[in-house]
Amino acid sequence: MPSSTTSSFTLLFLCICVSVLYMSGVVLPGPVSSSADTQQPLHHASSGASMPLLFSEVEVIKPPASPRSSERRPAPTQGSAKLLMVVFSIGRRFGGIAKRSHLAYAARHGYDFREVNHYMGSDKRGHVWKALSLQKILACTLARGHDFVLVLDSDVIIGPWTPPMHLAFPDIGKRVGIVNENQPSAQTVSKIMRLRTGNYRTARSYYLQYGYDIHPLGLLNTGVMLFQPKHHASLLEQMYYRHVEKQVTRKGGFHYEQAMVGYELMKRDLVYPMPHAWNRLWVFYDWSVDVKERKFWLGDVFRKSYFVHFCWDKPGMLKLNEWAIRNNVTFVPKPYSQHTLP
Repeated sequence: MPSSTTSSFTLLFLCICVSVLYMSGVVLPGPVSSSADTQQPLHHASSGASMPLLFSEVEVIKPPASPRSSERRPAPTQGSAKLLMVVFSIGRRFGGIAKRSHLAYAARHGYDFREVNHYMGSDKRGHVWKALSLQKILACTLARGHDFVLVLDSDVIIGPWTPPMHLAFPDIGKRVGIVNENQPSAQTVSKIMRLRTGNYRTARSYYLQYGYDIHPLGLLNTGVMLFQPKHHASLLEQMYYRHVEKQVTRKGGFHYEQAMVGYELMKRDLVYPMPHAWNRLWVFYDWSVDVKERKFWLGDVFRKSYFVHFCWDKPGMLKLNEWAIRNNVTFVPKPYSQHTLP
């Protein structure tokens, strides 16, 4: 038999042997994957360069005890259940990238998660659309031994690099974690509001508009709030029943709830000002270019934030979803059923 024919039969025989070994489950020698391969850093799809997990600008105020860079992507703390995440979705669709990011964050750090789609107050006057946002301050009644209750609006998207919130503010004391809405600066927001509404808004004029005479620390946004049930549950419940009638009858909608909560917390010196990164209001960054300020890009703002709040800017949320797909940013939740309340 010619040597070329012999070589062909030999090669065919070797291929058949390899196929049989592969199908039988035998592991052939090859590159050994390290444990680090299972947790690849985020990458830009276009350049292949690692996405920075830390941000070096934008943030003016740092967290009081900001985790070191090596701790920004902590190992899962499954089962700790130190914190309960609560999202109210009454009459609204809570899904897509926002829900994926919430569930992934809860799973990553072992937090309990609760989506509430019904009115909670026993006073039926509050069971109407105008009192929807006021339901948030009843979230502490859902706690079951949790140290913290994190209340999030359903249009907040959480970055996959966000550290565990229950460890982020060791000096919070008995105060409520909340973020100043005047972003990227009070001057920029005032210009934006004057352009869009005709009113040159300041934090003081905002509270006065809803009947609260106070020299505020800032304009507090209630889209992200960090409560401590043992310190705040009773007070927040009293606030709800004291103000539910005004919430329903007065003009202002959710702005009345926001003004009331901010006023009550500041009056009692219960405000713990968290950095903007924990509630980055995208609309003000997006509109900055309208008042001849610098232009902000959504992807850059997201990478430099922990929580991005879209204030029901649905096109913005879709845009971020597309950006995340292009840049391989995933929000894949790990199994979290054991951490979810019934």
